[in-house]
Amino acid sequence: MLEQTGPAGEWWLIARLNWDDRPRSHSVDLRDFGVPDAPAYHWVDGWGEQAGTSSGPHIHLTAIPAHGVRLLSVRPATGKPAWMGDTLHVSQGQVVRAWRLKGRTLHARIGMGRPRRGRAWLWLPGEPLEATLDQVALSRRDLGGGAYAFDLQAQAESDLIIRW
Repeated sequence: MLEQTGPAGEWWLIARLNWDDRPRSHSVDLRDFGVPDAPAYHWVDGWGEQAGTSSGPHIHLTAIPAHGVRLLSVRPATGKPAWMGDTLHVSQGQVVRAWRLKGRTLHARIGMGRPRRGRAWLWLPGEPLEATLDQVALSRRDLGGGAYAFDLQAQAESDLIIRW
């Protein structure tokens, strides 16, 4: 486990490895990794492009390939907008340089110092009415339960605005 902090909050990176010679489903008990107790957690497997919200400390993963790994980003579900994870950086959140909420609008600054394409998963308390990156409309996919996947074509520094 690797603890992370940034403008979008606190999260943990947890790796689950499958040393078997065949694919195998796994479950992760966050208590085994020392993650603080919370009623629910948002999680993302950026490499496997899966995301969800667990109601408690157990996260059930689909089959991990033989000798494969899942790298999870785990955050407490607080009921406030949350950056769940991304494919922009292995940290799944350190690209967020600023995070500001004003009413029903999220203003985030993301930056990696170079242009980058990837996906970000966010939890929102309502359906997005508008989502832009550098004033260009974003495509998104509703994953249910308030989770949304956004495809990003970010510049060295980009402004993300989401209104719900």
